[in-house]
Amino acid sequence: MTKMIVFLILFACAFQIQASTCGSYFSSKKELEDKAYIKELFRIIPSGRDSDVIPIYQEFVEKLYEKGGVLDKLGIPKNPQIVEFMKGQDLNAVAKAGTGGFPVSHYLDGAEIVKAYNDMRSLIFEVVYPGPDAQHAFYRDDNPVQAQLSIILHVIGHNHFAGKSLFKGYRVDLGPRVSKQLDALVNRLYETENKDEVQRWYLFLKSLLPYQDFYTGNYQYVSQFEPRTPHQTYPDYTRRVQLGQNLQERHPLAATENVLQAVAANIPPHAPAWKKQMAEMMVKL
Repeated sequence: MTKMIVFLILFACAFQIQASTCGSYFSSKKELEDKAYIKELFRIIPSGRDSDVIPIYQEFVEKLYEKGGVLDKLGIPKNPQIVEFMKGQDLNAVAKAGTGGFPVSHYLDGAEIVKAYNDMRSLIFEVVYPGPDAQHAFYRDDNPVQAQLSIILHVIGHNHFAGKSLFKGYRVDLGPRVSKQLDALVNRLYETENKDEVQRWYLFLKSLLPYQDFYTGNYQYVSQFEPRTPHQTYPDYTRRVQLGQNLQERHPLAATENVLQAVAANIPPHAPAWKKQMAEMMVKL
């Protein structure tokens, strides 16, 4: 409900902006610098098929982000954003096959891409991945201009929510960035390790993705599940035992749904280092 209200307010405040034309003349050096700053803050990546409308979106964003503009008036933080336009079916593939971002070079993700391209009924307008330092959004490049402008406002609402949410998991890392790093690691391992073992490990980790706590704001990092002795948990363990205190020695101290994080933290020391590296990347997706 809150996101809907934010969107409606944004849409109402920005109604006059939509009627503006491209090619505004910036008469001062400061205005030119402000424009360059906004381009850096709100980065648009064209698909290559939308060169005629990208200037419209850019000017619309400049009006939103300018000092004293709509976002300032509403008190909405100007979070850095990356907006990437792509073909509709490419967007379907990213949204359905990607693990928190882009698909990885694995047969499981490949099968999902084929399925997404054969699905002629889905119509995804956009998908957004929040992160600690930016939000990365993918848009269809064939939406009508007016619809695209409203989607930009809608995504600003997404990002405002993600930036303020108590769910820290939203902001652990930027999914598209991590998924590219994971894909690069997997391809490198295909060359240096047993490919079947690499693929099986990725498959195993992906099967654990649902086994995380998506329902509460209690985000747990991998480091919280690393093996600990009672003395590490309680620095004054010996004294407290001597005083007769009944200390809980289980680790972690409370039940948790974060199975993936626990597995990543407890990979045997003699296992190949890349297994832990891959697991820690999967946790961030």
